[in-house]
Amino acid sequence: MPDVVLMDLVMPEMDGFVAIQQLRKLPTAAPCCIIAISATVSEAQRRQVLTAGADAFLEKPFKHEKLLELLAQLLHVEWEYANEEEKPPLELGNEIAFPPTDSLLEFLELSKLGHIQGIIELAHALEKNIPNTKFFAKKFTP
Repeated sequence: MPDVVLMDLVMPEMDGFVAIQQLRKLPTAAPCCIIAISATVSEAQRRQVLTAGADAFLEKPFKHEKLLELLAQLLHVEWEYANEEEKPPLELGNEIAFPPTDSLLEFLELSKLGHIQGIIELAHALEKNIPNTKFFAKKFTP
C-alpha cells in the first residue's frame, strides 16, 4: 500500500467519497494517508470527506508548496533541499512576493519576443532591487 493517496472527489466510475470509504476498509490501508482533492466542495462536503476517512483536503488549483507542506505534516517528514535558495517559502503559504505589475508586464513582453537574455537580466534586477521577490526571480535565472 502506498504511503499517500491523492484522491480526486469527482471521477467517472466512482466518486471519491465512496473510493475513500472502500480504501479505508482494506486491512493494509490503515497507515496510508489520503488527501482528498477537488475544485468545488462546500464546507459540509469537506467535513463529509474527512468523516469518510480522508486525512486532509486540498482545494484545486493548489500550489505545489501547499502540497509539500501538507505531505510534511501528514508523513512527519522534513524536506531537504540541495540548495537553500531553492527551498520554497512554505511558512509564507500563499503570500509569496511577486514583482510589481509593470515588471510582470515586462516579463510578458520579453517572453513574447523570445528575449531570453532580457528575461534573465530583469530577474537579476528584481532580485537585487526587491529582495522579497528572490524566490520568484530565481525561477527565471540559470
